[in-house]
Amino acid sequence: MTPTNSQLTEILRNYNLRAEDFSVEPVGSGYIHFTYKVSGETNFILQRVNKNVFRKPEYIASNIRLAADHLASKVPDFKFLTPLVTLDGNQMVWDNEGFPWRMFPFFDGTYTIDKVENPDQAFNAAAEFGKLSLHLSDADVSLFRETIERFHDLGLRYQQFEHALTTGIPDRMLQAADGIKAGKDYQYLVETYKELITKGVLRKRITHNDTKINNVLFDERTGKTVAAIDLDTLMP
Repeated sequence: MTPTNSQLTEILRNYNLRAEDFSVEPVGSGYIHFTYKVSGETNFILQRVNKNVFRKPEYIASNIRLAADHLASKVPDFKFLTPLVTLDGNQMVWDNEGFPWRMFPFFDGTYTIDKVENPDQAFNAAAEFGKLSLHLSDADVSLFRETIERFHDLGLRYQQFEHALTTGIPDRMLQAADGIKAGKDYQYLVETYKELITKGVLRKRITHNDTKINNVLFDERTGKTVAAIDLDTLMP
């Protein structure tokens, strides 16, 4: 789904940009949003947010803005991919079909990967997500909203797993036998999780909540991480 000329013109106009000055091409391998590189004298990333998955996209915008403001005051040199602000001061533009669009700066000289190729990549990606959590550890959690309710609730996820075991396709269940066994073997972690929550041992923090390897930008020259991206589930 590529934006029509009229959609692109209207979206870019909100950022004081002219559509005729840019070319647009799809990028990335995500399954949720439509993402494009907008190429011109300056390059941008343009993304249509899937409102069917994120029913309240304004929560995403608010959470990212809160995190950006906190990081700017605490660690101003920390790279954090924040949507550009429109002429009206908004982080999103709604099209005539009711879908929100947003623009990001394009970090030249960076790349993403879909599969870990070596231990250094895994380590550096984990460290990048860890730094983000650390810098947000003293943010005011009460100001942030859940963009998808119970998205990272381990108890709910295990319930869904157990339900899938009663409704799954037999051939697929057979193919997944090893994974199913591992899930059952680690069921005790769910109980430990619930106990820690009940006793108040764990406190709520702001975390990324979708820590896949392709949600990190790597530097083409050094291979080091540059920033965590895809911040839609940045929430308590």
